[in-house]
Formats: sequence, C-alpha cells, structure tokens
Amino acid sequence: TLDAGPYYYDFFSANATYEDYATQAEAYADVYGDTVIAAKAREVIEKASQPAFVYVAAQSAHDPLESRVFAEFPHPTCTAIAWNTTTYPDGARNIFCSMVRAADELVWEVVSAVDSSWGLSETLVVVAGDNGGLVTGGGNNAPLRGQKRTPWEGGVRNNALFLGLGLERSRSVYERSFVHVTDIHATFLALAGAPKVHELDGINIWDALVNNVPTNRTEALLMYDPCSSTSSDACENAAWAYRYENYKVVRPGNLNDTWYDAPPRSARDASPVSSGPASPYLAGPAGSVLRSSPADDLDVMVFDLDADPEERVNLLDDETTSPQAEAVLGLVLDRLDAYLKVEVAPCNAPGGTCYENDPNGETLLNSCGYWLPWLRL
Repeated sequence: TLDAGPYYYDFFSANATYEDYATQAEAYADVYGDTVIAAKAREVIEKASQPAFVYVAAQSAHDPLESRVFAEFPHPTCTAIAWNTTTYPDGARNIFCSMVRAADELVWEVVSAVDSSWGLSETLVVVAGDNGGLVTGGGNNAPLRGQKRTPWEGGVRNNALFLGLGLERSRSVYERSFVHVTDIHATFLALAGAPKVHELDGINIWDALVNNVPTNRTEALLMYDPCSSTSSDACENAAWAYRYENYKVVRPGNLNDTWYDAPPRSARDASPVSSGPASPYLAGPAGSVLRSSPADDLDVMVFDLDADPEERVNLLDDETTSPQAEAVLGLVLDRLDAYLKVEVAPCNAPGGTCYENDPNGETLLNSCGYWLPWLRL
C-alpha cells in the first residue's frame, strides 16, 4: 500500500518495492529519509572495491515540505532569517531552508566517506540538481523566469559541483560553455574508459573543465511536451524549448510563467532582486502553480541568454534583432522536425498505452493527480 503518512519519515512506505519491507520499515520508523540514504551511501562506499560508481539520490529539498528534526527546529540558520511572510505565509521558506541544511549534511557524509575510503584525488564527486525550484514548495529561482515544470530558465537551468580528481579548487566557476546533463553521463563513461557501444546524446567535457576552455556543445533540446494543454481529454498545444549557442527558442504552450521576486532575507532587506512583476500566487499545497497563458503568449519566442538570461526581451519583436532571430528560429525548427520524426509518443497522454500497460498507474493518477508507476497497490 502507499501510506498516507509523512513522506520523509516513511521512507520504505514511499518506496514499497523493497523485498525486506516488513523488517526495514520498522527499523527506520521516524528516521528522516536522507539520514537513511546517507548511512547507506557511506556503507556502500566503505565496502566497495575500486573502480566503483555510486549514485546517491537525495530526497531533500523536494516537496512535500518536511524538515528533519534538528536539535533546534527549524535549524537556527533558518530561523535567523526573517523570510517575507507575504510571499511564504505558511512558513514554507523556513522549512525549505532546513531541508537544504539536511541535504548539505548528506553531501558532507558522502564526500567524507569518499575521501576517507578512496581519496578525493582519485575520485570525482558530482553534486547536481535536476530542475529549478518550485515556488509553491518553498523554492525560488530569482532573477530567472519561471520554475520547475516550465521551459523557462528558472525551470531548466541548474548548478553542478565537480570536486576531486585533480581539479583546482581555486577556480570556482566554469562558464566557458553551457553544459547539458547528458554530458555528465558521457564524461563518466570516458573517465572510466568504457567502450563506445551506443551513440550518446552527451559529450565528454572533462578536458574543457580541467583546462577551462569551451566544450564542443553548441545546442540541445531542453524539453518537448506535446501535451501541455490543461485538457485531460486531448494531447495538444505542444510546449518546447531549444538552446542553440547563446540563443534559446521557447514555445511555452500552457506552461507559460512569470518572474518571482526573491524573498528578502530580513525586514531591512526588502528590495526584490527581480524587477519583474511579483507572483500573484502564494505558497500553498505542493503542486505547480502557473500563470495562465493568454493567446499572444503562446507564440514562439527567441532570447539571447548571454545578454538576457532572465528571458525578458523577445528578439523577434525588435526589427533590429528579428532577422538574426528568425534565422535561428528556422534552424531550430529544422532540428526539432528531425527529432519529431523519431519521437516516441508519450504513453501517459490521453488514450496512451500507459492505461493498458500499467492499470495501477491509472489508479494512482486518479488519486494522486500524476502518473506514479512501479508501486504495488
């Protein structure tokens, strides 16, 4: 069964495919999920023979908002910050802050285990996220536009930390080229000396990182959702985003979004980071809250991310920049057309095969509001 209990304190109920569920669930009762993950990661690292690959998927700081109980809760680092209660009236930002603290401790546990067992000079540690923050889940991506589940930079741009394996600690930021998440996979394979079996979407960026030079990546399909429509009966109104060099082409469909002011750290620091309009939404139950899209917002837009990382100026609207923007748009549409010729239709679209392949998934869709496969009912 899928328990209705606290998500972070019900680790095995939320992941009920474990064969040792009965004994482990009792052993980990009331233990914060990331504490379980950190302990298991340390155990695996200390026992593993080299070479080894360890993937640690932390829960924090994902919604629902549940913080670990520190000696002082919320963590004093978080209570010292007087978050704007107008933007986060339910205390979401304070809980989110404590969850980030828990994630930070998990990273420390993993890195310290790697250092003591294998040595950082012989190991590469990568800490990376998978999407931008969700505003209704305590997150904030200011000054970037949008949030998780949207094609805007606030939804797709993320940070990653590379540590160890001879990397210079004195160089704090790599910004010679944009890097796609698939490049991390390709880089791991190259460092491990894996034979080339399949064509990869990613490229090996190791030399670029070490020597602080541009990579060979010039473009990437960031997302393509053929069913951004809010209708549950039809798959329509495609939303997509494509990066080409310093340009980004976006068709938001029904995933349009705005800018969300950064919450001030204290009452004395009340000026917003973003000059865009404040969000009309307040924090509430977990789930995406997006600004509805008027008809004129559904068109394709082109942005120069070097000059405009906040995606405020559509180059197609300016007669001085529109010729170059139209040339980029034409190239990107050709690329997109090539992708769509080999597209696999989504099974969870209305009438899709998910309904036949995973009856339990449809049951969970109706009860949870989204597809949640692989769980026994």
